[in-house]
Amino acid sequence: MRFKGIESVDTYEDVVVFWADLLDMPKAVQDEARKIDGEECKGQRFGVCAGYKLAEKEFFIHADKTPIHPTHDGNIYYIDTDDDFHWLQAEIGDELADLTKQIINACDRINTGIDTPQGYTIQRTVQFRDGTGLVLAKKDDIKYPFINWMFEQTPQGYRKYTWGRCHADEKTAEKAFESAVAARTQHERTDSPVKATAWDTGKKHSIRDQLAAKPVSDNQPTTKPKNREVR
Repeated sequence: MRFKGIESVDTYEDVVVFWADLLDMPKAVQDEARKIDGEECKGQRFGVCAGYKLAEKEFFIHADKTPIHPTHDGNIYYIDTDDDFHWLQAEIGDELADLTKQIINACDRINTGIDTPQGYTIQRTVQFRDGTGLVLAKKDDIKYPFINWMFEQTPQGYRKYTWGRCHADEKTAEKAFESAVAARTQHERTDSPVKATAWDTGKKHSIRDQLAAKPVSDNQPTTKPKNREVR
């Protein structure tokens, strides 16, 4: 079983919820999923739900009751062909402990503003007076190595990523990012954003104060974090 990445993040008043995708599930877990979907079972629709308690400042792994084995809490979720959630139990011992460490580390990088959902590392950030902002991020991906995210910052200082657009090359991603910042800056009738930072090998640098590029449009895919309920 392998950790693929944090697919999406949901930010609430008292907790941040992270949805972690898993690959190479144990046969026992796949068999349980086939009881739900039969041969239509998709082997890449499994994951773990992690949470971060804002008041206690600590992480946890969420578990929920499974209808298949009602006396056990399911620690793995499976999304069926109708996009409904089912909780399954995985008996994997020490492997789960190592996997948990990887997931928590990825969650912490998102919490601290290093990474974004889907495994992108932040390169540039612009935050506006109303708490919303934009980030430009990248990852090692052949098809879409760059992404622009919009986010809303909560009163506790955590980001809720609301919308993203992937790009195939850095030049297009940079231009789209600067155009989005320019549009927001003009809308707010201010000369510059409140906060602007760029990330490069862990160091922050200031970026250009004035971003005057015209808005551009493209046909690259967009992505929106999925809202899922944690009971």
